[in-house]
Amino acid sequence: MRHPGGTLPAKLPKAELGAFYDFANNVKVDHDNVLACHRQHTRALMQQCPGTVLIIHDTTEGDYSGLAIGDLGPIGNGYCRGMLIHNVLAIDYQNRQALGLMGQVLQIRRKVGKKESVKTSREHPQRESRLWPKGVEAVGRPPEGAVWVNVMDRGGDTFESLDRQQRLGQFYLVRSRTNRNVRVQDAAGRTVRRKLHAWARKLPTLAERTVCVQGNHHQLAREAGVRVAAGPVELQVPHVKYGDHGREPLTAWVIHVRELEPPAGQEALEWILLTNHPTTTRAQAWERVDWYQCRPMIE
Repeated sequence: MRHPGGTLPAKLPKAELGAFYDFANNVKVDHDNVLACHRQHTRALMQQCPGTVLIIHDTTEGDYSGLAIGDLGPIGNGYCRGMLIHNVLAIDYQNRQALGLMGQVLQIRRKVGKKESVKTSREHPQRESRLWPKGVEAVGRPPEGAVWVNVMDRGGDTFESLDRQQRLGQFYLVRSRTNRNVRVQDAAGRTVRRKLHAWARKLPTLAERTVCVQGNHHQLAREAGVRVAAGPVELQVPHVKYGDHGREPLTAWVIHVRELEPPAGQEALEWILLTNHPTTTRAQAWERVDWYQCRPMIE
């Protein structure tokens, strides 16, 4: 426990090492069973947390290319071998402290045929977009009155995932990837159909302030001056059903964050966020932005 790195043969005497291998090779010892007590402990900490709990979802890759393991799939550029690991990490928002994993879904990436139909893809048990609803299901239904918020990047922006969270009584904050159809109220009070991203960019500014931008190979680390806007939308059911979801639209709020004066040579920061947590005031909009700024903790 004090030195978790290194190899098991360097830590255990021969007899104990053999016993551990026997234990690990028992068919009853699978990933879900090993994780179960940790998930119970994490949920207990979440229930004790008096404020908001952020549940951050993200998928990473386990690279085992150098090992002789047959049951692996392609990762990275397709030449490496390993598995997808979808993590569901609970965070005490007030203290910015990790509480533990609420779920961890393992999946082998499959090769999708070029002529595979939408129906075949949707029904396949290893469809990669299923990882997000599976992570949502690992969280389950929150206790009455608890503010537990799923935070996801654009990978979680599927109608299937949003619909599943709504049905489980969960809150979500998801960065929009799909410029989906929405219904909104225009200036005359009429319900009209619009595209989400174009509508979000036209919303009136609520306020301006700075947000911290983490540096990577695409952007410079900086304090970015941004404007924020928010408004209610009704997410329309996709015409083509790519996932498993209901046929009713979803009530949500869109939050638009855009950098006002990006540095020379840098693309302006822009977040288009979707949430089912009511967002009508400037303070609520900034709180949602602060929630999303915690997402890199899972990285």
